Amino acid sequence: MPIRKVELKDKEELEELANKYLVPLYGDQTKALNEWLTGYNYKHAWVFEADNGEIEGLVAVSDKPDKNYVKLSTLVVKEEYLNKGIGKSLLEVALEYAKKSGKKEISVTVGEDVEDSFHFFKKYDFKLKKELQDKYREGKKELVLVREIK
Repeated sequence: MPIRKVELKDKEELEELANKYLVPLYGDQTKALNEWLTGYNYKHAWVFEADNGEIEGLVAVSDKPDKNYVKLSTLVVKEEYLNKGIGKSLLEVALEYAKKSGKKEISVTVGEDVEDSFHFFKKYDFKLKKELQDKYREGKKELVLVREIK
């Protein structure tokens, strides 16, 4: 199976992934990277790894005991691997984790200007719950999407 838990050996590839796809939108990802690698703050992360060992995508969730939902904090697939089912496979891992956790919802926040992400999550039954102004980026609105766990 090409999906596995993140390991410390993934640090360099995950840094490249974060720098290319996340930093331009959300700034420094050093803290997030360390949380993916160590599981700090109830973080759980998985990668989609090709047969050649290359990491093609990442999904990470945050599962805090005092919350009744799991937060999908990161889902990213390298541009050259889009529309190949990798995002769907990574999302399914996050949904399965949320189901096993016993939580009632999974939530994700996407920027109003990241239309591909918004449409991706809508396709998988996520619904708009609320909008947050200036949450992660000044002058930008973030959309909080949720999906009930069944």
